Amino acid sequence: MDFNKYDLYVFDVDGTLYYQNKLRLIMGKRLLMYYLLHPLKFKDLIIIKNFRSLRENAKDTNGLFDITAKKCNVSVSRVNEVIKKWIYENPIDALTASKDDTLLAIIDKLKANGKTVAIWSDYEADDKLKALKLSTDYVYTAEQERVGELKPSPKGLNLIMSDLNVPKDKTIMIGDRMVKDGEAAKKAGCDYLILSKSKKKREEQLKTLL
Repeated sequence: MDFNKYDLYVFDVDGTLYYQNKLRLIMGKRLLMYYLLHPLKFKDLIIIKNFRSLRENAKDTNGLFDITAKKCNVSVSRVNEVIKKWIYENPIDALTASKDDTLLAIIDKLKANGKTVAIWSDYEADDKLKALKLSTDYVYTAEQERVGELKPSPKGLNLIMSDLNVPKDKTIMIGDRMVKDGEAAKKAGCDYLILSKSKKKREEQLKTLL
């Protein structure tokens, strides 16, 4: 692959700009300590598990909080409170310890060389990008009304290419999951690069791009 031949580089966030396994280890410890001290709230873990499972297999974000509430026999407001705390807010400060410095340096190099970098995530990304100290004018997420669909739907990627007026043969998708990022890119007709979850293997991959 000639990684420098593209005009538009679209990056996934979760598990791509940082090492997912390292973040999960940090968050696992936090969850364990918190619920050992608050055993009466232990049902929150069931809420988190059900929400993540539903979102993983959903086509869009509509109704996920309501469905989770029904499955767990709790209020929608309780689901919202738990998910906001543990999925959207609490992991933010752990990103610094989990970030992929080599990939972030490659992104800086791409931007310095005049390439266009865009973000496409299934989750809200602004706070994560701030924590990772990564800036870009083009951030697309499944929770934005214009996108509204989760990967592997190619809708977000097609919107990015259309908005930025870049053809598919000049666009590459960089992610960490073939079933999500790779399949979305295939459906959109773009090239893609799937990074390993293993730090050692990923560093070997990234060496070829430097």
